Amino acid sequence: MMKAISRCKTVSTRDTPRLSPTTPRPVSLSRLPSAAKTLTQNSPVGPRPTTRRISIRTTAVGNNGIYPGSGLPWEFPPPKVPAKERFAQWWFLALTEATHYLIFATQLAVVYALWERTAILSPKCASFFWVLMAPTYQALAGFGPVLMHEYEGWQIAPFHLPPVDPLANNNELLRRAAYRVLFMFQAVAALMGVVGVYGLSKWHVFGLTLAAPLPAWIIGLTLLALYAAPRNWLFPMPAWLGPFFKGLLPAPIVVFVLFVVSIIPYTFAQARLIGVGWAVTYSLLNFAGGMVEAIAAEGTFNQFWHWLAVVLLNVGGLLTLYRVTHLYPL
Repeated sequence: MMKAISRCKTVSTRDTPRLSPTTPRPVSLSRLPSAAKTLTQNSPVGPRPTTRRISIRTTAVGNNGIYPGSGLPWEFPPPKVPAKERFAQWWFLALTEATHYLIFATQLAVVYALWERTAILSPKCASFFWVLMAPTYQALAGFGPVLMHEYEGWQIAPFHLPPVDPLANNNELLRRAAYRVLFMFQAVAALMGVVGVYGLSKWHVFGLTLAAPLPAWIIGLTLLALYAAPRNWLFPMPAWLGPFFKGLLPAPIVVFVLFVVSIIPYTFAQARLIGVGWAVTYSLLNFAGGMVEAIAAEGTFNQFWHWLAVVLLNVGGLLTLYRVTHLYPL
């Protein structure tokens, strides 16, 4: 009997795995730090994390992105919103892309027209160099949205946080980054125009006189605020604004407010060079283009409104070019 028991113990001990000094021992999650607990829970051996699944269509995706074939100027991805496919055909998307790039040509034409009239306009300005830089930086501001549209196949579609099906939706994080760059550079361009016309020695603002160094402090602190503005300070749009304003303002609120505030003195600076009516018209056309993009295009996902918004921006630049060349003939 004792031999049988000894034999059973020997077999049981041999079949039971032994822990060596290098074998990891199981650890209770309650004894782990929070970061380690998160990694353990999301590891392949832990509880399976909850993820949002998406279906990525790859049949029409080329090696270089969502553009089919070789990605030639007439090769665009299929309509992302089938209900709005009338203006999502390749020819209209190509027209929309070309109209976006026309903005750069329009702004550079304004810069060249001003530069040709340096001798005429310099006496009206404190620093004509910054007057030339203002429309230059307005053109640079467009690179953010252009990069976003190139990535999206030049279609306005519903925005979602990653992961995103590139043939059905657009990237919300990319949208926020593009709008941040747009409003930052537009605000900087406006400040350049103000400094170019009024300088930094003395400003007359609504009956008040701001002498140096106050103008320089105002410009410097505004630039610092634009750079240091919290990226995540986005707020829900009020419901009373209507159904087209759903979601978040796509730019940091501090950057957007500083952009709006900087446009006001820039309009006054432009009025000194091209007249009040023309300066106000230019600002209103830019405002209208932005509203059509934000409300109509991104609210209905109709590509026609996307194109019309850029047309309004081009009209503003062309009117400014016409005014400069005819008000100051060479």
